[in-house]
This record gives sequence, C-alpha cells and structure tokens, in this order.
Amino acid sequence: MDQCIQCANEFGQRLVQELDVPVYLSEYASSHDYRNLVAQIRTEYENLEKRLADPRWKPDIGPARFVPRWGATIAGARNGLIAYNVNIISTKEQAHRIALNIREKGRGPQEPGRLKTVQALGWYLKDENVAQVSTNLLDYLTTPLHVAFEEISKDAKELKLPIVGSQIVGLVSLDALLTTADYFIQKDNLMILTEQQKIML
Repeated sequence: MDQCIQCANEFGQRLVQELDVPVYLSEYASSHDYRNLVAQIRTEYENLEKRLADPRWKPDIGPARFVPRWGATIAGARNGLIAYNVNIISTKEQAHRIALNIREKGRGPQEPGRLKTVQALGWYLKDENVAQVSTNLLDYLTTPLHVAFEEISKDAKELKLPIVGSQIVGLVSLDALLTTADYFIQKDNLMILTEQQKIML
C-alpha cells in the first residue's frame, strides 16, 4: 500500500506541475478523516469553485483555485474494489430493501447498514427476469465476499426469497477468492485440496 500512496502523491505532483490542477488525495493516501472517501470528495463541477474557496476543502496538492478547463482530480490508494452482484427471484423493491439493510450508509445517518465499506442498491434485470442486489465492496479485507453473500442470503431468507446466483464483475484478487473459498470449505466441510479447486469453488 505504501507504494500506491507514493504513486498517488507523485501523480498529483506531476499533474499540478503540468496542468496546475487542484488534486485531492483519497482513501489510504488521504490525511483527512472527513474527506477520505471518493464519495465524500466528489462534487458537481458547478459546485467546485465554491468548494475550493472553503479552507476545509483546500486541495492536498496544487492550487485552491478553480481551473474552468480542468476542474479538479482525485488520486488515491486503496485495496481493490470488488463489484459483486447477487441475483434473487424478487421485485426490485425487495432487492433494494436488502441493499439498504447491508450497505454501510444504510437508510441514512440515523439508520446505518450492517456492512462497513459496502455500497449497494437493488434493481431488476428485465432480460434475466431476476432482481439483483448489486454491491461494491470497497475494501474486501474489511468486508470479504463471503460476508456480503451471507448477509444478503440472511435477509433474502427472512423474506422467503430464493437466491439464484451471484457474479463478480471485473477483476478480483486471488486473495479475495481464496479467503472466500476457505470460508465455504470450512462451513460446508468440503474436501478441496488445491488452489485451482478453491478458485473453481
């Protein structure tokens, strides 16, 4: 992670040198608790000039000056995001209810969700004729794949809704897959011997 933090800082410095663009650092590269997530930093282009004038939103690198041509940039370092979806025979509303229960921000500050570093929403896939709880696991070390699956399964079971599959979209680290495989091997008392078999699981 230290190398990633260094890369984010070097990229920010170079961007400032070449384009004079304000740069915010996110996640592990950030030194501000109140603005370390991309969702906390990101704003609409039309609001950027006002934000740059606020001392709490002074860029980490570069000028606190609005550059109409370029706006601003976020550079960061984090564990790999995993886009993970769970398919359920249900309505969009039921899938979204489960998403609200599990995602970190829940239904709002007064009613947070159960899983840290998880974003989620529910929607309906018309072509597949199933609903989906679509998640972004922002830090799989905090909330692994199997934890997300089990929590979604728990809520689906309470609503008497069948899960009919799940999918990873994009890249995923080998470590994330092996951790999840180890969980299910132990849970279901499976005879799995090789790393390749774990990946297939």
